[in-house]
Formats: sequence, structure tokens, C-alpha cells
Amino acid sequence: AAAAVPQGWRCSPRELRPPAHARRPRSDHHARSCMMLVGASLASRHLLRRRSRIRNRVRQMAWTFPGMGNEASSSGLDDFRRIVRRELDDGERALRVFDIGGSGVKTALVSARELGKFLHDDGDDTAASQAEEPGALQWAEAPSLLGIAPGHDGFEAWLRVAVPSLREELDDPRICFGVSVGGTVHHASGVLVDWWSGGGHPQELSPFLPKPTVASIMGLPSERTFVLHDGEAHLLGCSRCILPPPGLACLAIGTGVGLGLTDSRGAIVDPSSGPSMGQFYLNGAPLSGAPYKGVWQEWLERPGGLNERSRRVLTSEFANSSTPWRHPWVSLVLGRRGMELAEAAHACPELDTDHVEGEEADESRGPAVRAFGRQWLHFLRTALVPQFCANPRR
Repeated sequence: AAAAVPQGWRCSPRELRPPAHARRPRSDHHARSCMMLVGASLASRHLLRRRSRIRNRVRQMAWTFPGMGNEASSSGLDDFRRIVRRELDDGERALRVFDIGGSGVKTALVSARELGKFLHDDGDDTAASQAEEPGALQWAEAPSLLGIAPGHDGFEAWLRVAVPSLREELDDPRICFGVSVGGTVHHASGVLVDWWSGGGHPQELSPFLPKPTVASIMGLPSERTFVLHDGEAHLLGCSRCILPPPGLACLAIGTGVGLGLTDSRGAIVDPSSGPSMGQFYLNGAPLSGAPYKGVWQEWLERPGGLNERSRRVLTSEFANSSTPWRHPWVSLVLGRRGMELAEAAHACPELDTDHVEGEEADESRGPAVRAFGRQWLHFLRTALVPQFCANPRR
């Protein structure tokens, strides 16, 4: 989110000290999630806010369109890499990042200069990646879990209480905001197309009402707020590259399952553009909502599998469905709820994100983790790989 920023922005290291309310991250998972958002914010500013010829070429690079020549695509990628590196090297700005998921809201603050030290220029730069071990990102404010938000209504007021420094940051033009959300996002406008994860209160948007923007729901300035869906955010963060490796599919596992893709040149494929939308489909539907039966029935058939705890999981509402397991789909079976069913059916404890797990804790959760892993392997071998790798054009 720090790419094409007006001249004159200045930010000293002292101004980026963690505020008093900053809390320790509950786990490395939260830190990783927020790091992913930083990469998402970074790319969003470049791809969506430059009003010049270069911006148009960068948009052609990042979003797949039919008939795009290799020469123009390569030129667009080079421009994109050069602009991002120039802005990161400037380093006189900061990014406030948010992860809006089904388990709550996470946030962090980082300077552009520190982010620049963390990222490689190219996903194919294997020499650079092998020459040094990945270092930790130096946060201005460490990632923290803010908790469960109130949903759609009241989100803005709740966020200002949860992040006291946000009031000052809203008035500071040096601060940009990057947001990762589940569901489909129209990149150019930040409009939610189908779902609002709500920070713990998922809500399906009515097809008959105007679609809201993420910035308006959160009370953030639209001109400095940039949004990507969780699959893209994870892809950018996990790769640690300005340009991720080509031909990469990144599955983001959370409350649901998101998907991020790069094309043969390392450009992120935009699912909100018509020509590219079909690349994210599985069995005729977007991957996160595609039908998938899984192998979880085998867990219930084992002795003790269908117990009181697993029955509660099977009868709990999920994504506005009171009987979700009658017609299972990818996000239900392979997301957080699928892990909860594995834990219940194998009588394993739930994951405690407040503490680092030791060998004893790992062994107590082993049966559930292995069962959930086998279910993911079944999905990859029987569904994802056959459909996504069969057609070379895809």
C-alpha cells in the first residue's frame, strides 16, 4: 500500500515506535498472516492507483487478459519490479495492515523500509534465496489479535476502540492501509462481491442491495485503503518476493479456503476479471465453495468416532447453513471446521494458539492432524491437481 505515495511524506523511526496498546502476537500464525497482508497492500498500491501509462502496463501484467503479448508482459513486469523497489528504498512511510477472518481481526504496523529488506525482487532469484537465511520482519508494531468484531454494523466504532492509535493514523497521509478478506473482491474499487467475513460473523451479501466497500465498513480512507482476498495475500507473503514464482498456486487455510495463482511469468491472476475468473473454478464453482465430499465419513465410522463432541460439530451452523455437512464443500471440509471434526472424532485436544506446542502436545493431537492431512492429500490428488494441471493453458 506504500507504492505511489505523494511527495513530501516523511516518517522517522521514532514516529514508528509501537504504541502502548500493542500486544504480543498470540502465535507465529498471526504474525505470518499479517506479514502476508503487507505484501498484499504493497502490490495493491502499484496495481490500482497509478494514473499513468506505466500503471496500465502493470495492470496488464498482474491481471491475465487474452491476447496479451509476451513482450508487453515482460516490460510490465520489469516496470512493476522497478517501481516497487524504488518506493521501498525510499522508506519514509508506513503500513497499517489488517486480516479480517472468521476467527477475528488481526493487525500490525510496519515501515516500508523494513518491508523492503524482507522481500526479494524475483521469485526466480534462487541464488539470492539460497545465499542467506530468511530473516524476521522487524515490525513497528507486532502483530496482534484484536478479537471478534461485531460483524457488519458497528465495525468502524469497534475498530477505533480496539486500535487507539488508528484515529491519528487516519489523519496521517504517511500511513496506508492494507486489508485481506475472504470472499471475492473487486480490486479496482475495493467492493465486496459475495461475502463479508465480518471478523467472526460471516455474512452473505444480498444480490439485490448495493455492494459495500471494505473501506466504508471499516471506516478507513478509500484513497489510502487497498484490499486483496486472502488467497492472494497469502501467496505474496509466503513467497517473500515482489514477483512470486511463476505457475504457483497458494491455498490459504483458515476458517475457509482461499486460492491465489500466478501465471507463467509470475504475475498474480486477478479472479475479479472476467477472462480470469474460470481459472479459480473447481467442478464448475469457485474453489472455496466447490462441492467436495472428502473422507471425513471414515473418521465417524471408526470406533468412538461418532461421539457427542463430533455430533455437536456436525450440527453446528456454518456459513449461514444450519445443516452444512449434508452438502459439504471445500471451505467446510478443508478449513477450520474440518479440523474441528477431526479433533472431535479422534478425541484430540483443540489447538492452543496461546502457547507453543511441545512434543507431548503434538503427540496428543497427532491422530487428528494426520487424519486432516490425509484429507488434504485426497483433495489435492483427486480434485485440485487433475483439474488445475490437465489444461496447459490454465
